[in-house]
Amino acid sequence: KTIRPVGATAEHEVDVRLIAATNRDLFAMVKQNGFREDLYYRINVINIPIPPLRERKKDIPMLVNYFLERASRAAGKEVPGISPRALEILEGYDWPGNIRELQNVIERAIAISTGRTIEPSHIPDNVLGFSATKKLFEIDIRTEGFSLNDEIERVRGLYVKKALDMEGGNLTRAAKRLGITFRSIRYYVKKYG
Repeated sequence: KTIRPVGATAEHEVDVRLIAATNRDLFAMVKQNGFREDLYYRINVINIPIPPLRERKKDIPMLVNYFLERASRAAGKEVPGISPRALEILEGYDWPGNIRELQNVIERAIAISTGRTIEPSHIPDNVLGFSATKKLFEIDIRTEGFSLNDEIERVRGLYVKKALDMEGGNLTRAAKRLGITFRSIRYYVKKYG
């Protein structure tokens, strides 16, 4: 528990704890000679497995609020809230980049936000697209009463809603994004509520 800095002649006592994190199975790597066995046993005093964020969806609202507060303060903005729809989108995403990805999404949303609430239009397209695509395939065609026409209508409604969310409710821009006329989107908004 002593160190001698480079170029020094005297040793200094130190009291440190090493905390290491990895997304790999170090024990399996030791068995395959992919990680030094002596180092593994030196650092593996207490092993705390932490499941990925996709397996802890109930933690997302708490983490979002924490990151909102921190990012707002850092940006010098006051954005204290998130819309229920935006939070629903975040909870539906699988977060391959884990908590760091969630943190980055919130920081981005704060940076581009002009109001006091994070909206779906502040969420990156890859997260929005995942949420919509996931809902597309949550169907079972073996169920009694399945109707392809009803399913097509449901999917059309999802895309109209997504385009409106992305364009902050602006019908003209949402219609352009979908490649349809203003008259069509007005019809769909009325039809799907």
